[in-house]
Amino acid sequence: MKFETLFTTYPIIVVYDTEFTTWEGAMERGWSGVNEHRELVQIAAQKIDLQAGVVVDSFERFVQPSINPELSDYFVQLTGITQKEVDQKGVSCAAMLSDFLQWVGESTSYAYGPSLDNKYADAAVLQENVSLSKLETELDLEKFANIYHVFRSAGFDPAPRNSGRVYEYFDLQMTRQEHNAMFDVESLVQSLFEVKRRIAN
Repeated sequence: MKFETLFTTYPIIVVYDTEFTTWEGAMERGWSGVNEHRELVQIAAQKIDLQAGVVVDSFERFVQPSINPELSDYFVQLTGITQKEVDQKGVSCAAMLSDFLQWVGESTSYAYGPSLDNKYADAAVLQENVSLSKLETELDLEKFANIYHVFRSAGFDPAPRNSGRVYEYFDLQMTRQEHNAMFDVESLVQSLFEVKRRIAN
């Protein structure tokens, strides 16, 4: 979808990001190791008004993994999310998904996957967790999209940066830890607003 179309047709959109269980080398081997799964640990989102260029609401949940409830040292170091934080604040995948879908409502949700052949980005992780948790929830994947395509349509290509580093492409100043879902969302949202400003100018 072109940026101008997104701006005029869908003034309110959701930008979200996820963090999920991982181990050293898991991404390179496609989580194919023994008992490796992409179980959700954190999801964060912001609902934004593209026309006004403001955040109107936010959402965040920690999720307790059920297959691998003990976070790896690699994951903790990567994300800054601690075992204590997940144990104290984490909810079930079912509860998180119910809350998230209700919060999203009829809005289209955008995550970031830096490749043209990735249509749904993190929605694939959500779908995977529906299966892992044996939930009856059915995701309407047509309501999920890859915001990388939006950046590309506006003439900007932040790949191969991950979501938490997209802001660097636009020379924005942000200080926090990437691979925290809310920071990664802020990176995407502020980059979207910067695209809007540049097009307007």
